[in-house]
Amino acid sequence: MLTKYIIRGKGLGNTIAKEFATHNFRVVLISRKKEHLDEYQEEFKAEGYEVYTKVADALYPETLTKAIDEITTDLGTPDVLVYNVGITEPDGGRAITSELLLQRYQIDAASAYHCASLVATDEFAGKKGAIIFTGGGFAKTFEPILFLKPLCIDKAAMNAMNNFIFTRGF
Repeated sequence: MLTKYIIRGKGLGNTIAKEFATHNFRVVLISRKKEHLDEYQEEFKAEGYEVYTKVADALYPETLTKAIDEITTDLGTPDVLVYNVGITEPDGGRAITSELLLQRYQIDAASAYHCASLVATDEFAGKKGAIIFTGGGFAKTFEPILFLKPLCIDKAAMNAMNNFIFTRGF
């Protein structure tokens, strides 16, 4: 059976995961909140899908490393990695500081690269594995989404990273 990792945020992540599950992928959901993972796991099981979960926080890449190492040990090299993380909380009246931008960049973009570099092994390449980063539309709009400034910046960085990885590799 094919294995897919979903490093996920709420909403789109489960929809993507269920689509892969309908095509006989084992799905692994990774999220920072165990209670959400427990809820998602019950939802998937009720629909007849096999799903595994791991707790990790994209703000702390070492937690992602641990989760992916454990999953790879238990289930083998994945066939697909979907990185579906992006903080979509409106900025509101909050000041956009360099500290906030660095924190959001770690979560939205740097940890995406980190996860991709962990799974992009020779075995993954031999399986013709796929890496999917979601949310690129936030970076492609002609007008930035003014209440999601950090997310727009991060997704633009991810688009550039995608182009670089695609043409030059890791």
